[in-house]
Amino acid sequence: MKFLKAHPSSKPKDGPVSRYLNRWLSAPVSTFLLKTKITPNQVTIAISLLTVPMLVAGIYGYIIVVGLILQLASVLDGVDGEIARSKHLKSEFGALLDTTLDYWIDSIGIMSLGLALIEEDMLSAPLTLSLVTFTVAVRLISQFVVKTAPYTKAHIVGDTRDVVTFLIFIGATLTELLGSWCIVVTLLLVNIWRLDNMVYRILTFWRFTRAPVESKTLPLGLPGIPSGMVSQPPSQEISIFPESSELLDNNHSLR
Repeated sequence: MKFLKAHPSSKPKDGPVSRYLNRWLSAPVSTFLLKTKITPNQVTIAISLLTVPMLVAGIYGYIIVVGLILQLASVLDGVDGEIARSKHLKSEFGALLDTTLDYWIDSIGIMSLGLALIEEDMLSAPLTLSLVTFTVAVRLISQFVVKTAPYTKAHIVGDTRDVVTFLIFIGATLTELLGSWCIVVTLLLVNIWRLDNMVYRILTFWRFTRAPVESKTLPLGLPGIPSGMVSQPPSQEISIFPESSELLDNNHSLR
């Protein structure tokens, strides 16, 4: 089966769900849109509009629909990048727009899940509000650390957006069958996973900044470090904050 192998258009930074599932679903859409005059940025904006039916589904308590739309947005997230690469329209603005609207979609998705849980009386409003707020905050702060800290390697495994979204989709589906504890456990596991990677990156950066000034040359072969930051003479001024475009991950590096 084709789903058991990576899609030919997969990028090295793609997560496993994107590589083995999402790309197979988004590629036919990209192929169709390549025959039109639609631009990558227009696709990015169009995908963000999925937050409207997602919010409506949350208001009416359709938690499985919220999860399905969130997963659909994750699948279609690869379309703008595929079009940009095919039409040679890659740009830093496109990458910024894509990342910004991804945060918007993910945040609205978690809020919609919370609305659905409250509407269906699966969880109390204070507990749901706390869980939703904590999840959105951890998402935003952890990604800020990824974009800022020079050391971008995850602790054990990267909390890539494609995997996290797929897990939330599975959790939402199981919630309809088994109860609210499924989505609660899913979100807690996702938050712990992200916090672990965030703390690991911060501590790694802290250890580096505490090193003597003359030894602040990042070692060779350290995963996640841009090549321009290693093996430079101590006499040179080494920036510990490289250009952000070198550090963008989770499929946002120039789309």
